[in-house]
Amino acid sequence: MPKEENNVNLMNLFGELTFSDFIGEKNTNVSGISYDSRIVKPGNIFVAIKGFREDGHRYVSQAINSGASTIILENAIPSLKGFDACFIVDSGRRALAEISSIFYDHPSRKFNLFGVTGTNGKTTTVFLLDSILRSIGRKTGMLGTIFCRIGDEIISNDRTTPESSDLQNLFFLMVEKKVSDVCMEVSSHSLELDRVYGCNFNVALFTNLSQDHLDFHGNMSSYFKSKMKLFHDSN
Repeated sequence: MPKEENNVNLMNLFGELTFSDFIGEKNTNVSGISYDSRIVKPGNIFVAIKGFREDGHRYVSQAINSGASTIILENAIPSLKGFDACFIVDSGRRALAEISSIFYDHPSRKFNLFGVTGTNGKTTTVFLLDSILRSIGRKTGMLGTIFCRIGDEIISNDRTTPESSDLQNLFFLMVEKKVSDVCMEVSSHSLELDRVYGCNFNVALFTNLSQDHLDFHGNMSSYFKSKMKLFHDSN
């Protein structure tokens, strides 16, 4: 259920994105955001992300050939051609979160956002919060392990916390549907990978911390620090 493609001038996004270098034409129209070169559409911004198995920088030429007008890279690629604009950033993941929030006009500022993190109990807590809010007549949105819901419309969800561009798109749709409150599960993975970076959390809740996901975080201290990012970064 993506936002309809539309043109936004890069000049409207330029002042808010954190970057170290820029190459190209500032007066460039962009139609959407992608981090997957296989689904790039003409006029899209393509953000190259260094993943655990793949590096998006390997697929920049493919994205440009598919019509990406603007690219965001962590490392400049010599002799790269065919793009209109290019930003060099420190972190592709953080840049994806930043540019997505900017592109969708900071939708999380337009409703009350409740974030719930913890090893166990996130889903139950989100359902309880949502039920309380709906019982007093609020129009709610919900995001989590089970599904995503906007008002009464159920949307399938592949991740507990979607990738930042998908998340901001969902928030934009919630604003369009005049949602007043959004309750969401916030996984430690999403916090560590900057998927919720730039989200305007009004309320942050912590359920508990027990031994889990150490294959990703390495140790309990790192796991705890990832959880605490929800509170340190909340506005």
